[in-house]
Amino acid sequence: MTKSQAEANRARPLDAELVTRFVGMWKLIASEFRKDSGEVYFPLGRKATGLLIYGADGTVAAQLMRADRPHFPDGDLARGSAEDIRRTLIGYTAYFGTFSIDANRRTITHHVLGSLYPDWIGSQQLRHFEFNSERLTLKTPPMRISGQTHSGVLEWERGAPR
Repeated sequence: MTKSQAEANRARPLDAELVTRFVGMWKLIASEFRKDSGEVYFPLGRKATGLLIYGADGTVAAQLMRADRPHFPDGDLARGSAEDIRRTLIGYTAYFGTFSIDANRRTITHHVLGSLYPDWIGSQQLRHFEFNSERLTLKTPPMRISGQTHSGVLEWERGAPR
């Protein structure tokens, strides 16, 4: 995504009342993926933790991680083995950008400007949303991973992680 596209996304008028429901800090309370076979799995573990922030100006930032990621054996990032680095990256995701909402379709799109996963930079990450009191559920559209269809379901609760 070019700088002008990002500015256009940020400048796009948003439904003010709906934006107000998103704006603020959200802590991850559950993250699971479902295969088309019905199998449920937890790519970030059953105790995943995360933070999602929506700004009133149309910005978004997200960080999610496995709570049980192993530490580097000698505590030195620069001296970590390829396997240490692989485990670190697989257990963490982070990105930032802008967002737009389609109230009729009940979707929010994260327009990714920067990401730990380089393939997401410039991408549009569509999520279906539902609000239930102070909880927000975001669902990914079906996607192909390793030849199977998967969908993610992430539950968020208003507030900061502890």
